[in-house]
Amino acid sequence: MTVDIRLATPADLPKMTAIYNESITAGKITADLQSQTPAERRPWFEEHQGQEKYPLFGVYQDGELVGYGYLSAFNTRKAYAMTAEVSYYLDMAARGHGIGSQLLSFLMDYAKKQGIEVLVALVFAENARSNGLLLKYGFSSWGKLPQVAKGNDGDWLSLEYMGKRLV
Repeated sequence: MTVDIRLATPADLPKMTAIYNESITAGKITADLQSQTPAERRPWFEEHQGQEKYPLFGVYQDGELVGYGYLSAFNTRKAYAMTAEVSYYLDMAARGHGIGSQLLSFLMDYAKKQGIEVLVALVFAENARSNGLLLKYGFSSWGKLPQVAKGNDGDWLSLEYMGKRLV
């Protein structure tokens, strides 16, 4: 299944918010526990607008937004300038169709073009689907913080640091 991946526009924010809220409801995907509005997500969205190194990309299937992904600074100190965090979210209906693979591959290629040498992903250890995708693309576990978050179902969650050298 082929998708179109391109820079997100302000018109995408409501659907991106809906996708993010699905992840909150599903649990074990994000550390946010309450649904958000597009107005609440706007600062995050605007933080990535006009960014060459850390833009926000939408994933479109048949012209409809089905997911998004982005890179972020891992840390603001200069020694970490060559490392970025990768994040991605898909509409629940779009999962399991290879779209996440296409998006992660795209983000890895984009990172290389930006001179990023290391990617990290912070994923709940209980998020088997995302961890499986990262492992498929050569990421490995670089550390784990056991039971550091309490999910919306009351279960304790562990944070897995996944990483990959791109060069």
